[in-house]
Amino acid sequence: MLSQSNWLCCRDENELIRKYFWEGFQYQSIVRFLQEYHGVSMSVRTLYRRLRDLGLARRQRSPPLLTLWNTIHMELRGPG
Repeated sequence: MLSQSNWLCCRDENELIRKYFWEGFQYQSIVRFLQEYHGVSMSVRTLYRRLRDLGLARRQRSPPLLTLWNTIHMELRGPG
């Protein structure tokens, strides 16, 4: 179980992660800022996990337009 000071520390770290994430910084930059400006050391992999736990994710790339068009076209032509 986390002590109160550890819990506050984690909460503050989560707020910093949210802040940098919503400002649009790349993951490597977030890790570097946390270390250099806040004394919080973590790997990019740990940052990925923390972001997932916080429900934060970057948008996935969209499929190429032709692929999207073909998929929609096939769906519209299918049985139904």
